[in-house]
Amino acid sequence: MSTELEFLKNGAEYNYKKDGYIAPFAFIFAGRYSGAIPLVKLDRAQWPEAIKAACEALNADAYGMITEAWISKINKEDPLFQKIHDGVIQIRDLPLEKKQSVIWAIYVKRDGETAFETREVEYVGDGEYALADNWNGAAGDDLGNIGGRMVVRW
Repeated sequence: MSTELEFLKNGAEYNYKKDGYIAPFAFIFAGRYSGAIPLVKLDRAQWPEAIKAACEALNADAYGMITEAWISKINKEDPLFQKIHDGVIQIRDLPLEKKQSVIWAIYVKRDGETAFETREVEYVGDGEYALADNWNGAAGDDLGNIGGRMVVRW
């Protein structure tokens, strides 16, 4: 799994450094076949359904995804936490001090094994942003709001 996740992370990093952003893509891995699906024209809520349909149609072994997103910097005691969890508000609607811009990569196998990593996008001044030095990994229950919603079963 680490090879595939590294492929996704390298692609995300390359595209961010080249273009200054990452267009969302899903990658389907089915035996010797692999293909990319641009998700940019779909509403974010449609991504899981589109990925599931592609995985089912291609009898996929796994899929991966890269995108740019906001993650919450609030803890579970903050009253906003439950509102985010219940879908009353979106992380993108939080004030800047309560969220962090990241690029992320997720890799999910048919059996449910999942790897997910984020890399912070930091403001460096004069309207410029740069990637933080390191990726941060998560798995299982630590996937949180971003990764957890994008773990599709087929």
